[in-house]
Amino acid sequence: MKLAVLVLFALLAAGCMTMTTVPEWELSVTDGETRIVTFSDVHQTSVITLDGRRYSGIPISELFVLSGDDPFEITVTNAQGMSVSLSSETFDSYGTLIAWDTSSELMLIGEEIPPDLWATGIREIEITRQAEEKQEEPVLMIILGAQEHEITFEQLSASPFTVEGEGAYRTSAGTYYQSRYTGIPLAAAAGLYMDIEELEAAAAQAVDGFQMKYSADEITDEEDGVWVLAWKQDGELFDESIGPFRTVKIGDPVPVIEGRRSARQVDRLILFRK
Repeated sequence: MKLAVLVLFALLAAGCMTMTTVPEWELSVTDGETRIVTFSDVHQTSVITLDGRRYSGIPISELFVLSGDDPFEITVTNAQGMSVSLSSETFDSYGTLIAWDTSSELMLIGEEIPPDLWATGIREIEITRQAEEKQEEPVLMIILGAQEHEITFEQLSASPFTVEGEGAYRTSAGTYYQSRYTGIPLAAAAGLYMDIEELEAAAAQAVDGFQMKYSADEITDEEDGVWVLAWKQDGELFDESIGPFRTVKIGDPVPVIEGRRSARQVDRLILFRK
């Protein structure tokens, strides 16, 4: 998050000002380093009419280097220390002005800003840039001895080993669930990093540390279905209560496993050599 602070000092000329008179002021702009800005440094001014009155002023966009649709928030503070904060999602930075009128007071005004938020007597403006939150792509950690390897959804999706098929399980209460799953066979995942003939077992470990272990025979015997580490159910990524990964068995005819054997919230696959 990048912070730019504008401290605005109004040095008002003596006497009553007219609508066309420009007040003298200085801007102390802090954005990594501090610089002073005066009216002569401003390249653009605008005039808008609100409630039948004309206001001359400087667009917010002229005071800050704004790029693209990056969100930001401005906080304006007057001489008495009263502040108003506004999100860029609620106003147009080009049509919102730091303006002045015959009262010689600097104001924040704009068509999209309710009159009760028109700050007057401004001395300070602070801009807070809000970088878009980027969610980290879930990864599968495959652990073999002291070696750790990360694989992303994108890499898994592009893998030639990706499979899709129907799988079902029955809970201890007897409830039956069936879905179409997308994933990578446990044998193929293990084979990425070791000779499958050397595999003794693989443990799917959940984010809370719980492990479900599968023997090499279970993983490699595909006669009644294929054990897979799935990341999609019926074409959709799992939500946090199930994913990022889940172990299931798929095949045709549809294999039905015990619900307890289907590990949820898996983020690690631990491989054991013979």
